Amino acid sequence: MKNILRSLLLVLIGFHSVNAQWRWVHPTPQGNNLHCIVFPDSQTGYAGGDKGTILKSTNSGAGWSQIYTNRFEPITGLYFISPNEGLAAQQQYLQHTSDGGTTWNTRYRFADLNLDKVNFISPDTGWITGEFLGSWHLRYTADSGSTFQNQFTSGDKITAFYFLNGGNGWMSFATGQLEKTTDYGQTWQNLGSTNGTGFNGIQFMDSLTGFACADNGEIFNTTDGGLNWTSLNNPASGSGIKYSALQFTSATNGFVSGSDGFLVVTTDGGQTWTVNAQAGWFSGFAFAQTGNALYLAGNDGEILGSTDNGVTWTSRTSKITEGVSLNGITHTTSGYYTCGDFGTLLGGNGSAWSLLNSNTSNSLYGIAFSTVTNGVVVGEAGTIIRTTNAGLTWTVIAPITANNLRSADNNGATLYACGDNETLLKSTNAGQTWISQSTPLSGTGYNYMEVQFPSQDTGFIFTDQNDLLSTTNGALTWTVQSFSAQGAITGAHFVNGLTGWVCTSANEIFGTNDGGVNWNFLFQYAQPVLLKGILFQDSQKGYAFGEGVMLQTSDGGQFWSEEFYPSQKQINAADISGTEMITAGAGRASLLQRYENCAFNVPAVNLCMDNNYNGTLTYSGPAAGRSGVIQLSDEFGDFFNPLAIGTIQPGQSSVSFLVPSGVNTSTGYRLRAFFNNPPLISEISGPKSILQSPSVQMQASGPTLFCPGDSVILFITGNPGWSYQWFRDSVAIPGATGELLTVFTTGNYTIQVYDSQCGYTSQPIDVLVSCTGITERMKKSIKAFPNPATSDLTITWPREMTVQSIRLTEITGRVLASYPTNGSNQLKFSLEGLAPGMYLVAAEGGGNYSLRIVKN
Repeated sequence: MKNILRSLLLVLIGFHSVNAQWRWVHPTPQGNNLHCIVFPDSQTGYAGGDKGTILKSTNSGAGWSQIYTNRFEPITGLYFISPNEGLAAQQQYLQHTSDGGTTWNTRYRFADLNLDKVNFISPDTGWITGEFLGSWHLRYTADSGSTFQNQFTSGDKITAFYFLNGGNGWMSFATGQLEKTTDYGQTWQNLGSTNGTGFNGIQFMDSLTGFACADNGEIFNTTDGGLNWTSLNNPASGSGIKYSALQFTSATNGFVSGSDGFLVVTTDGGQTWTVNAQAGWFSGFAFAQTGNALYLAGNDGEILGSTDNGVTWTSRTSKITEGVSLNGITHTTSGYYTCGDFGTLLGGNGSAWSLLNSNTSNSLYGIAFSTVTNGVVVGEAGTIIRTTNAGLTWTVIAPITANNLRSADNNGATLYACGDNETLLKSTNAGQTWISQSTPLSGTGYNYMEVQFPSQDTGFIFTDQNDLLSTTNGALTWTVQSFSAQGAITGAHFVNGLTGWVCTSANEIFGTNDGGVNWNFLFQYAQPVLLKGILFQDSQKGYAFGEGVMLQTSDGGQFWSEEFYPSQKQINAADISGTEMITAGAGRASLLQRYENCAFNVPAVNLCMDNNYNGTLTYSGPAAGRSGVIQLSDEFGDFFNPLAIGTIQPGQSSVSFLVPSGVNTSTGYRLRAFFNNPPLISEISGPKSILQSPSVQMQASGPTLFCPGDSVILFITGNPGWSYQWFRDSVAIPGATGELLTVFTTGNYTIQVYDSQCGYTSQPIDVLVSCTGITERMKKSIKAFPNPATSDLTITWPREMTVQSIRLTEITGRVLASYPTNGSNQLKFSLEGLAPGMYLVAAEGGGNYSLRIVKN
């Protein structure tokens, strides 16, 4: 592992489940790649990118704020009808907003398409491309995305497409094939192949004149509607530069952007081009234009703006260093320090950072402080730099090795550094001089990736394979330890001399409780993302991380869950100070910070269906100001498609939730609290068992409205071993503990049924003892037959009743269907597909009347 430095302060955070909201602190507003950008007017702009990123500007791109769709898939296409109303393509979802991005709703969900690009020519008319199971599709909408029609399917990737008003459209494929339509995509003409890779961008000025850009520095134009294309010579021709986006403001003035900071400009329709050079790490992916203003969005969150039609460009993001990767991070009581490529060294308080002068251009990998003032940073080709004044100034130490140094740590006042080719160095004078150390693996071809000393005497060296070294006598001697794994060690962390964890290149996580003598397999992350590091706060609370992923555990690594982390970039290092956590990684010196917490505690371990439970929420930061939901995982603890089982109001500290019926009984369920805008997910709960509650239907032997002196029998059909308690108006009736109850008096009656583990409270039945109103009540009632029902159910009601619709709901109140009556006094519908159980039907109209039904 490349220097995932351990925390210098371990804090026990209690029994509550705690998680946090992350935010970008460098660069700002964020550093994910941006794939699309639009400006519906001169002031308002939107940009979309990885991890569900949507940025909004209301001041012509001068400043940007982050908004959220409450989904985390990449935003690959945007179209805004007005400054407030727009659409966003987000994997399988076409999202819609009508309030400037404050709230989003799914306009359309594609069950068979992962969306790519969007092109609308009017508020109603547009096209969208996407891929599913190896096939690429073009879909057409004429109603603003409410419905779609498939117009083209191909096994070849659609790389670009463009439509004009009037019906003309063009579509390019990865093999170089080009298709054209003149009837809004209903039919297509094959125009043959233009090149070997297809176009990455197409734009037509009219039905004849068009431009396109492609890989290998290729720019093309056509003057006959795409029948013939001419390759335009430009400064990147044949260079390997990938041109990704183009924008022509007229038939003569155009811009094409690509990799390696290439932005070329023409003012004569592509006959000649000049380079408007950008930073070499930058690739522009999407243009937007409004008047004379131009915008270019690209990798690592960069947005460039021009107000003089592209003559000059200014960055619209904030950063203190450009496209470098950060590799190591640590902190002292005076603040944080992080180091990276090309001698990058930053210091700060976690929220604000400044660039420090490292006095070297070599890449830096590891950092450690032996005191608040004395610290060292190690790196490429044996580089060591040293500070004695808490990072204000740094001095380069003459190298004693040419090997790359990967990590540094301290054993009290003694500093250690390790690196390639079994390099181990030791300093006893705050890093001023270093002595090479021999180990049992010297000369065997290992690279030492990290050194850690969790205590004065105990230390570990982790190799680039699945071997490690340990010492229990302050580095006087070292012992080789090995464990069996599919992958090599990529990250490791010990919280004391006995308890530690490693992650591997096969995304395995192992743990030890005996100083590394024996290792136990704990978990394997199944996603194709390399886990780069692992970090624990204490023996229970820990994190594993990689490219855009942050896993967390609260039980020592037995169970891991993925929390929302707003960056798609590689995390190279992480550090914890108290409850604050900072990550450092790839991109433009990516730094992210946790800044708010929510704790959600549910004491109950066994949860019974159709029962309500309470949980306790505690907050730090602004989380209390947002609404949210309680979510239930599947029986394997997976939250890929969670079920909302309770709501959270802003500031609510005690929240109730109902365990739904119909789920599988299992011991592997988990709970979490989810808040939106911005998203915040509480730590996943411990495992919960969901048990089947006893299911009963209370029935009446006759009318529940009768005159004094009469009675009605309320009854249920139970099972042997169950126990019962009847209630009237929520008060237990003494001695009423059987399956039936004879009722003589007015009241609201329920029965609680208990088996050995769970209880269930029936729906109430109202009994009214009064001769007044019997005739009128009987007139206004609905009936269901057969009840119980297996397939079809018929609902009837008196003709004098006004019933506009019949609503079918679960016992929990969740609406399953609503059927219009169309003026009839009878309605028949199917119950096929419903799970066996109890449901409610309700008549909606001049008066609301309902009854319970049973599906067999």
